[in-house]
Amino acid sequence: MLERVLEMYSEPYQKPESEFGYRVKRIALPNERVKLPRFSELWLDLSIVFPTA
Repeated sequence: MLERVLEMYSEPYQKPESEFGYRVKRIALPNERVKLPRFSELWLDLSIVFPTA
């Protein structure tokens, strides 16, 4: 089942085995707003991205 959330990953790193990953994972719910990276004055309203029925 797909979840209606926005996953945001930051702080990439490389493991010794050459695998890559992220140190931080943030989850935003459909009723929240998030700031857009590099555009600190802009917000994305997730209720528009994930409308209810």
